Amino acid sequence: MHRNFFAKVLALFVGILFVAGCGQSVDDTSKAPAEQISEFQLLTAEGYYGDLRMQPNGVFLVRNKMSEEFSKGAGVVYKVEVNEEKKINKITAMQGGIPISIDWRDTMNNKFQFAAVTIEYLENRVRYNFRSSRMAATPGFYDAYSIAYKIDKDKKDPSVAYMYNKDGEQSNANRGYAQMFFTYDDKGNLSKLAFADDGGNRVVNSNKEYELRFKYGDKPGLITEIANYGKDGSLMAAASGIAKTTFKLDEKNRVVEVKHFGTDETLKDKNNPNLELGKALTSMSAGAITRYTYDGVTDNVSKISFLGKDEQAEGIKDWGNISSFNLTYTPEGWLASIASFATDDTPIALEKDLFGDNVVKLALERDNFGNLSKVIFYGKEDNPVTSSKLGAAERRYKYDEKRRQTGQEYYGTGGEKIEIDDTAKGFKYHGFTYEYNDDDERTLVIYYDTNSNEVRRENLKTRSSEVDSGQSTNVVSASQSVETPQPPPTPPQPVAPTPNPNGVYEARVDNNIDFLALRTGPSVNDSLITKIPPGSYIEIIHDGENFPTGFVRARYNGMPGFVSGRYVTVRGRIR
Repeated sequence: MHRNFFAKVLALFVGILFVAGCGQSVDDTSKAPAEQISEFQLLTAEGYYGDLRMQPNGVFLVRNKMSEEFSKGAGVVYKVEVNEEKKINKITAMQGGIPISIDWRDTMNNKFQFAAVTIEYLENRVRYNFRSSRMAATPGFYDAYSIAYKIDKDKKDPSVAYMYNKDGEQSNANRGYAQMFFTYDDKGNLSKLAFADDGGNRVVNSNKEYELRFKYGDKPGLITEIANYGKDGSLMAAASGIAKTTFKLDEKNRVVEVKHFGTDETLKDKNNPNLELGKALTSMSAGAITRYTYDGVTDNVSKISFLGKDEQAEGIKDWGNISSFNLTYTPEGWLASIASFATDDTPIALEKDLFGDNVVKLALERDNFGNLSKVIFYGKEDNPVTSSKLGAAERRYKYDEKRRQTGQEYYGTGGEKIEIDDTAKGFKYHGFTYEYNDDDERTLVIYYDTNSNEVRRENLKTRSSEVDSGQSTNVVSASQSVETPQPPPTPPQPVAPTPNPNGVYEARVDNNIDFLALRTGPSVNDSLITKIPPGSYIEIIHDGENFPTGFVRARYNGMPGFVSGRYVTVRGRIR
């Protein structure tokens, strides 16, 4: 459970910080000096940039351009190269002059991990190919190995995107579509985004979106409205329960207010199953209205407040009734702390499932390269505390020259080494290290105690051998462990066993996986309907059937299917 903490925290921070719309980027993948702060612009020239986003139609937006010399010490940057015709033909994420695999983002803040994209210009198509840090083919934007954008005659903008898998076949089962259709307004802005299968038939994607329509402000990429329309041309609720979201901008083109609307165009509370939402400027919005306040030093978000339909402070139930977040930054613009508050502005638990009920603030420190090096847990008295969930007061991280995380360790309130008791795994450890393959995938985790003695090691599943849980750090069977064999763990029991009465049960997806697959049938060979984020609540239907594979009937956001019962915890019978 504890290993996935790092990814969850970074996802939370990045989601918070992109709402600025302009100003210095302070997410974990880019940083630029104050004198190079700039608004996003269309990418038209080679060079080094501190921040980059891609629109779904393949158009890149960049900011914080810098010299090659400065880029070597600026953390992660994007190197843009052009061909003999001055057309962009390669973009590479770099750190210290070395290609690195990081999270790239589109303008709706979906994230995808890879190192580079190469661009080919064909007769009536532009093809994007995604690469790992060693330039091997790998999934990129929208989980495709490559995307071909069709360019119609006499038009410079793509009209269709075709997504291909590693075998060169048109496919994208993970997201429920294989093609995207684009429509533009009279200013050349992307105004409509629609989804289709590999035959060009319009479909509703896994996020319950059929056709997204956009409105913009005065600057490139600054969205002021996103609306989801159904087949009948009327507003349709997405998986979030929201049909339309509007964004109010200030004089600096920063998002200061987000409003959520239902299909009847009245204010509506957004569904927020957990803090790891995956959408753009809405990634850190909740309730019916969300408002953002900015500081005057780093020009970044200093407070995020959630309000109900009556514009009064509202506690978000699924987040433990958090009503607002306060954020502080270092002089360089790095996030330094995040604290959570209730509707009466008193401190409240930041995330009970991750940190316990006594942690209301996180303080962050970074190394000389900008990597997150330490997270310290604070209580209601604004003092370091031992997290009741993790059993530690701080967590420290280590990295290699490629900026890959290579280790983590736990410490007490006095900075002393401690061992945590991972009840899910059944053993204690002070820390662990990772080993990687040539594709930058984690292949091995080694646990050790406070005396640096090895406790256990586990082989990890890689992308090439995906398990049904979607768990990139899933443990193989105990018989495949090496050097320090342990007794095989007791296999997880399927949820809603036969002795339980038939009915519908509420269950929570485990936090120690990347996602849980909702499938059309009770096996890994059945089609994927959608990926359920960790920590999400789902319904388990127990009807007396027991599947040998451990699959159970389930429903998520109204979508029926099957999930592996090994990765959910039943909380109680609903009906």
